[in-house]
Amino acid sequence: MLQKSRLGDGSVPEPLQRALKLKLAERLIDERLIEDAASELGLFAQESDIDIALARFKADFHSESGFERFVAEYPLGLEEIRQRLRIRWLRNRLIEAESQPLSEQAVKAYYDSDPARFDGPEHCMAREILVRSDTRDTTAARHTKRERAEKLHKEAQSSGKPFEQLARQHSEGPTAATGGDLGRMTAQTSEPRLWEALIRLKPGGISEVVETRDGFHILYLVAKKSAVRRSFAEMEPQVRTEFNELMQRRRNEALLPRLRARAQVSNLLAERLGSPPVAEPDSKSAPADERKQLDAFVDKAPSSTAAEAPTPGSQPFDL
Repeated sequence: MLQKSRLGDGSVPEPLQRALKLKLAERLIDERLIEDAASELGLFAQESDIDIALARFKADFHSESGFERFVAEYPLGLEEIRQRLRIRWLRNRLIEAESQPLSEQAVKAYYDSDPARFDGPEHCMAREILVRSDTRDTTAARHTKRERAEKLHKEAQSSGKPFEQLARQHSEGPTAATGGDLGRMTAQTSEPRLWEALIRLKPGGISEVVETRDGFHILYLVAKKSAVRRSFAEMEPQVRTEFNELMQRRRNEALLPRLRARAQVSNLLAERLGSPPVAEPDSKSAPADERKQLDAFVDKAPSSTAAEAPTPGSQPFDL
């Protein structure tokens, strides 16, 4: 690691070494605080708990070899990863121990703070006829397909045949067998150009030909529903889940600052180096690429404790 930051003799520059040591010390302090707090509550991770956490982590890898390459990045190998998973397990148990059942009054207050967030969105029911095209088509081929779409558009408007029947006969889209049925469409789930064409229509209306990367679309609006205010009674389960997740995140963010506030912490290394303790020592004196490498290097340094493994390819383990 830190290859770009090493000097000609392979050593790491002194300022970067210093920042590295300080960050390691801060992480070890945080880990010890978690262990001590868990011990006070009688919380201890069994090997079976870590086995389960490790199995879940391994499941994120596409292959056994990918997991083995990840493990090889850590100085202590699998032992280090298990230790990091153990600390994450303890931290999660500490947060759970602080959790209190949410009262209906608290959940209702959360809903009342922004009820529009829980509204049912405006949506449309629609059908389509699609003439397929893609980026590999030549200009001439695309022009020919547009002409075909325009002819189908005229037929849909003037033939008097049900749009559903025309879609079954002529659409090249995946919904042809169901008469072009697109189901329930919203602004959030629809291709923007298709949604813009739909909301200009009245039920029973047919759009102009709309071009997207999939080809040329002719849309038929079956029905349109305005946004609906959903009552607290209707949305309480969803509101409760969302509020609980928010409170869990807040407890997670507050845990280490609270543990540090109630403990007597002395970072002797920081005192010896003449620098205050640092929670995020991404040294301002180091170039941006060196700071990123420093974080990655620290995360792979041997540790007596650990955090939960990340998704493969993301920043390794964070408390």
